[in-house]
Amino acid sequence: MKKVLFFAAVLAVASMTFVACGKKENKEAEQECNEATEQVEAAPAADVDRAEAATQAIEAAASMEEVMAVAMEYQDLSDEDFTPEQQARMQAAVAKLQ
Repeated sequence: MKKVLFFAAVLAVASMTFVACGKKENKEAEQECNEATEQVEAAPAADVDRAEAATQAIEAAASMEEVMAVAMEYQDLSDEDFTPEQQARMQAAVAKLQ
C-alpha cells in the first residue's frame, strides 16, 4: 500500500501542478467526494474488509485530491494487506485520473 500511496502522491502533485480550479469547481469536487465517501460507508462492514473498502474508495475517486484523502484515511494498511488484483485495480484507477 505504501508503494501505491507514494505513486498516488507523486501523481497528485504532478496533476496539481498543471490544474487550476475555481471556487465553483472546488465545491463540486467536494460534493462528489462526500457522495463517494457515503457510498463506501453505506457498505456493510462485515461484507467488505478494509483493503477492499480502500480499493473501492480509490476507484470511486473523481480527482487525485480524493485519492490522497482516501490514502490518508487508510494509511495504516500495508502492501501485504492488498491482493495483487486490488493493487492492480487501484493503479488503474489512479492512472485514469491523470
